[in-house]
Amino acid sequence: MERRNGETSWDVMQRQIMEEFRNKPDRWLLQKQIRRCLHPRQEEQTAAYWRMIEQDEWLMQEILPKIGDPPMGSPLQWTYSKMHSPLTLQHAFYLSMMKKYFGFNLWENPDIDYFLEIGGGYGNFARIMRTLGSNFPEHVICDLPGIQEIQKTYLAKYDNIKYTLLDERSITPRNKQNSFMMATHSINEMPMRDRRKVPYRSYKYMFIIHNKDFDGVNNFDYFNDLREELKNEYNIEHWQDETYRKSWNWIAIKK
Repeated sequence: MERRNGETSWDVMQRQIMEEFRNKPDRWLLQKQIRRCLHPRQEEQTAAYWRMIEQDEWLMQEILPKIGDPPMGSPLQWTYSKMHSPLTLQHAFYLSMMKKYFGFNLWENPDIDYFLEIGGGYGNFARIMRTLGSNFPEHVICDLPGIQEIQKTYLAKYDNIKYTLLDERSITPRNKQNSFMMATHSINEMPMRDRRKVPYRSYKYMFIIHNKDFDGVNNFDYFNDLREELKNEYNIEHWQDETYRKSWNWIAIKK
């Protein structure tokens, strides 16, 4: 599809994704653009994650048996773990990283009073959270309207999840002490005008993963500058991922 006047790359991809989702209701996860953007096979990356996961007894015994992919949409299967798609294994790896750097299991921490996902994909991480037993007082997914149609279908059996578009007021926690923001490969794909709507200082915990650049924006510089801006208020770690060298991890905890 061609880009219309004023459209971003994601505006175009969203139109393609929605066409695939509506035209292939039983196999939408296997369609070309959905696989590329929301449900990638990523063989090399998943193999690297799998090597790390195999060495983690907690993930292998306590987490993976509980979070196998449901059949909706015909998800991909990882060669050595048929219950799980490559994306689910990536999300399991994120759980381990969160546990290491934040010191708690996200879904078990009763102090987390507001959980925001910026760019929730088709809803897989939210599914994993609810499957593991999360009960956040507020669970919010911020995304494009077309993608939210997919999320609402995929997560239909789960209540207490709110869906919102990107607006500073709608993603700013009110009277919350322990809010948590997750944004994996999402903020880094926004135009700068949209990034200015993200209320970083409103969150106690932030878990962000980004690539090097997107649509002409140098993401490493952007998040490095953000680290400098917030360094007196947050403890921040920002490093290139050892498992997947094309991404960088940015983790912050308010002092």
